[in-house]
Amino acid sequence: MFRGEKLNNLVKEQLNKIIFKELDILPGILLTITRVECNSFGTEARVYVSVIPDEKFEAVFSFLRRRSREIQYFLKKSLRIHPIPRVRFVEEKSTKNAARIEKLLSSIEIKNEEE
Repeated sequence: MFRGEKLNNLVKEQLNKIIFKELDILPGILLTITRVECNSFGTEARVYVSVIPDEKFEAVFSFLRRRSREIQYFLKKSLRIHPIPRVRFVEEKSTKNAARIEKLLSSIEIKNEEE
């Protein structure tokens, strides 16, 4: 495994622990970190986030942005690397698109069964 992949996996693992242990996400919301992409210098990490239900995405996303300094602090405490990547949250669109395609396929199947 390359250094970049190891760093991505390490940051993802630690962010999962931090978000689910240290932060209070609203009940009834499923937050998933789908992937992390660090730049080649390891100074910035784009964290792709998926939220279910979709209606709550903006609230969760703004919550994560407000708490980003706290998340950065916990990440600094848990990682033994330098520099610590600056975390930037990004909406994961591929899972949304996959859910939309799944919904369209199921509606096509229902129409075919009716005929």
